[in-house]
Formats: sequence, structure tokens, C-alpha cells
Amino acid sequence: MRLATLNNLKKNIIFLSIFMVISPLYCQSFSDDTYEEVIKLINEQPSEYTNQKLDSLLKIKVFSSFDKGRKFLLKGIYNSHNHIYDTSIIMHLKAIPLFKDNYKWEVKSRLNLSTAYCDKEQYTKATTQLLKVKEIANKKHDLVLLAEAQEYFSYIYFKQGDKVMALNQLEKSIETYEKLKDTIVLSRLYNNLAVIYQKNTLYRKASRFNNKALLLSENLNDQLAISQSYNNLARNYEGLYNKTDSILHFEKAILYYKKSAKIKRLYPNNWNSALENLARIYTSIGKHDLANSYYIEISNNNYNKEQYKKMENLSRQQMMEAFAKKNITKAHYYALQLDSVQKKIHKAKILDFKQMLKNQEELFESKKNQNEKELRLEQEHNKRLKSEGLHYRFKVILFSILAILLLAILLFIQYHKKTLLKTEKERERLKLTILRSQMNPHFISNVLTAIQNTVLDNTPLKTASYISRFSKLIRENFNFTNKETINLSDDISSLINYLEMQKVRFGDKLNYDVHIAKEIKQKETLIPPMLLQPLIENAIEHGLKSKNNGFVQISIQQTNKQIHFIVDDNGVGYTPINNDGKEHALDILRARLTLRGYGEEKTFFIKKTNAKGGTQVGFSLRLSNYV
Repeated sequence: MRLATLNNLKKNIIFLSIFMVISPLYCQSFSDDTYEEVIKLINEQPSEYTNQKLDSLLKIKVFSSFDKGRKFLLKGIYNSHNHIYDTSIIMHLKAIPLFKDNYKWEVKSRLNLSTAYCDKEQYTKATTQLLKVKEIANKKHDLVLLAEAQEYFSYIYFKQGDKVMALNQLEKSIETYEKLKDTIVLSRLYNNLAVIYQKNTLYRKASRFNNKALLLSENLNDQLAISQSYNNLARNYEGLYNKTDSILHFEKAILYYKKSAKIKRLYPNNWNSALENLARIYTSIGKHDLANSYYIEISNNNYNKEQYKKMENLSRQQMMEAFAKKNITKAHYYALQLDSVQKKIHKAKILDFKQMLKNQEELFESKKNQNEKELRLEQEHNKRLKSEGLHYRFKVILFSILAILLLAILLFIQYHKKTLLKTEKERERLKLTILRSQMNPHFISNVLTAIQNTVLDNTPLKTASYISRFSKLIRENFNFTNKETINLSDDISSLINYLEMQKVRFGDKLNYDVHIAKEIKQKETLIPPMLLQPLIENAIEHGLKSKNNGFVQISIQQTNKQIHFIVDDNGVGYTPINNDGKEHALDILRARLTLRGYGEEKTFFIKKTNAKGGTQVGFSLRLSNYV
């Protein structure tokens, strides 16, 4: 305890000394222009470039509570735009106390915090923040703040599905801004009001307010707002077309979607929802080539990770719809499209990782240059002291500063090493997550071929059963990859489904048996997802594929502190392969066990059962961490 206290004291002394030396060099103002520049970047370019620019601007050193609060507020707004709501909430909670002497900025932060809570569906917390804003507005007799609170209350009600209250609050807010003639805000509010009417299928009324918003946006030359108004108008005409089958409404919907898409092309890092709508509407009328041209344009844009996830969900939805309609060819096409998007997501994550390393290197170089600069300043100061006859005092100061700098460098190097180790471990975890998130394309192709054969055999019930199982298997695969652990029951259920799909391929040539010890509480036992599936796939593809009586047995046993997994097959037997430079399923399994940090990789084994063939492979997991 005394040692820890002494170390903390040393760190405080070091920090205070460095602070006294360099603080005059860094104390700058975080101006209103800087704040507005960052807000503009966030709204117009929600990309990795924006993140880099934001970090660059926020490196300005400030010491006033107000400027610190504005930096936290900007970070919160940026993270909300990128759907990183937990970080956004933390930033706003840090900002609010720093605005205690400026209620308008406090309100800004509370309003944005309310939105972040609302997007996380934490409606009680969101409402609490708005009630505090309303209290401040009443206390200050500020009608604008009250109108802002009403706008945000409308958003909460809308998210909860209460369109009546959402409409009531928004109309009150609009009434205030119409009196103030604030056209910027009114443009946004009219579009929001139109969305509510649109959700209630009141398309003509929605169009009236969209046109009002469009007129204001054109006067302000706000291109993004103009694009949004066009997109909303197109949705209204599409809704009218669905109601009336009027070709005129359909043509107007297409026209406004194209106008919206044209403007959005000027902002390639923004998600172009108009292109998505054009692809969807052309698909609905059977013009698949035209629809695909828009899907391709969407996929070729440079989005951020969250927007790529939208594209991933869109491709997955198309694939599942094709499966539901038994269109195997189209389902295969969309599966390939999904794989392409996932590769882009993978690439984006790698670029993020490289950028992080680059930032670390730049930070290290900046520190090094600063230390060299400080050293030069001290040397010049030394000469002045010599000329004034203060050699002794100068030597004491110089040696003290050099000792502090040396200690600071050593601490920085130690911190840098820890950061690199942490980054490497995270990189491995990310790599393994991506590897286990991709189902074998050969397996997908083979199963689809087998299902196609049942279609040709004119056995609709069997075909429907196979499609249902395959759809469930893919859905479980996607769901499990987003989780660190799942319960044993769900994992075994997915594994049995996988084996059943393999039986679709091999028929009676493949049989299996799953034995789980009775004392294992399957619902309460948590394990990492899909550890066994690669072992089963290896057994089938490399051991049983050529056999007519293939058999796989999965055995799961429990001791006091471990749960044991063993897979036996009667295949051709295990033969070690030379290192071919590729990463195989067994390598990935060992790496996943190693990354867990419990030494579980040492329990892994694989061996040939007997001279005639057969393979046994197994591993153990520490039980106490899962129950």
C-alpha cells in the first residue's frame, strides 16, 4: 500500500513538472469557428476522414471548463452520428457539468444525450434529460429552448410508436418557430412532420409539408436538406401508387428518388437511401437488371463501417427473400454479394487498425520532437545563467529536468509497449471473429445443389423442409458470430442442424450420434460459439467423404472443473500435413483457445484411432467461467 502511494506521488510530481514546462506552449483557444467547422464535417462527411480531422482539431490544448465541455460535446455528437451510442453517452455526461455557468450549452448537451438514450431505447433516461431541459427553459423564460424540448419529445414518442403525441409535440414546436420565422429549423421540422403523416398513410398531407420544407431548403441552398425532401416526396408518391395503382404517382416517385440520389452523389460518404429505394422499387416491378445497377452503385461507394453494415443487412435480406421464394439462383447471387460486402467490412476494419498504428507512431514522433525542443530551450537558458553567474542553480535545474524527461520517456516507452501488445491481441481477436463469421462457401454451394435436386424431383414438402433448415442454419450462424458466448443447448441445436444439412448432401452414407452427460446443465452452460462445427466439417470433408457408411460421434462429458468435447469418426484416419502457409480450421480452433488465456489450447489433441483408420479429436474448456 505504501509502495503504491509512493508511485502515485512520483507520477504526480512528474506530471506537475512537465505541465509547468510545456503548458505555456499549448494553451490555446477552442474558437466558435473551430466548433462550427467540426459540426459541418460531422453532418456532411461521416467518414474515417472526419474522425481523423476531428481528432486533429481536438488536439488543441484548452484549460477552460467551457472549452473542455465543447470538446466532449463534439465527441458525443460524432459518436451518435456513427451509432456508437455508449461512447456518445459518456462524452455528453462528461460535458454537462462543465457547462454549469452556461445553460444554453448545457441544454445542447442534454438534448443530444436524450437522443443517444432514445436510440438505445432507454426512453426513461431520455425523458429525464428533456424534463431537465424543460425546467431550465421555464426558469429562464426561454421559448426557443421549450420548443427544442418539444421537438425532442416528439422524437421519443415517435420511436415508441405513439404517433398522436409525436404529432402534438411537433406541432407545438413548429408554432413557436413559425412565430420566430426561423427557416433553418422549420425546414427540418416540416420534413419530420411529413414523416409522421407518411407513417399514418396520409401521403397528400405529408407531401404538402415536404414541399414547404423543400421551398425553405432551396432558399437556404441546403443541398442535403433538399435531397431529404425529394426522398420523402418520392416515398409519398410511392405510397399513393400502392394505394391507387396510378402510373403517374409511380413516375413521380421515380423522378424524386432520382433527384434525391443525384444530390446525395455529391456526398459519397453519406448513405444514399434514394439509391436503395430505387433498387427496391425496380425489384418490385421485376426490372432486376436496373435494380442491380443501383445495388452495385451503392456497394461501390466508400462508406464507413456502420453504412457497410446497412449494405450487409440489405444483401442478407435479399438473400433470405430469395430463399423464401425458392429462387435458388438468385439466392446464390445475393450470397456472393453478401460475401463481397463482408470483405469490404473486413478491409475497413484493417484500415482502422493501420490508422491506429499510424496515429501511435505520429504521437511517439511528436513527443520525441517536443522533448528535443524542450532540451534546446533548456540549453539556451543554461547559457544565459552562465553569463549571469548562476552556474550552480542552473546545473541543479538542468539535472532535475533531464531526470524528469528521462523518466517520462521511460514511462512513455513502457506505455507504448503495453499499447502495442494490447493492439496485437485485439487484432488477433478481430481476425478470429471475422474468420469464424464466414460459412464455408463450398458447403453453401453443395447444400443449394442438393436442395435444387429435390426441386427437380418434385418433392415440395421435402424441399420446404430443407430450405427452412438451411435458412435457420444461416440465421444462427449470423447471430452467433456477434456473441462472445452462447449456451450449450443452442450450440448443439445448431450443430445438429448443420449435420442434418450434411445428410441432405450424403443421405444414408452419413450418420451421427450426439451424447451429452446428464449432469451437464445445457441451458446454463455457456461456451464460445461454433467450436465443434469446424471439427465436424473436417471429419466429413477429409475422412468420411469417400465412405459409404460414414459415422460421426460427438461426446460431451463433465468433470468438477472442466467440460470435455470429443469427436470420433470412422474415416480414413488422421495424417499430419506439412506446413503449407495456410490457416486451417484446427489452427483457428487452437488460436481461439489460446486467446482465451486459460491454457485450454494445451488440452487439444488429435490422433488416429487405429491402424485401419478413424480419427479422434478433442479439447476441454474451464467450466467455472461458464456456469
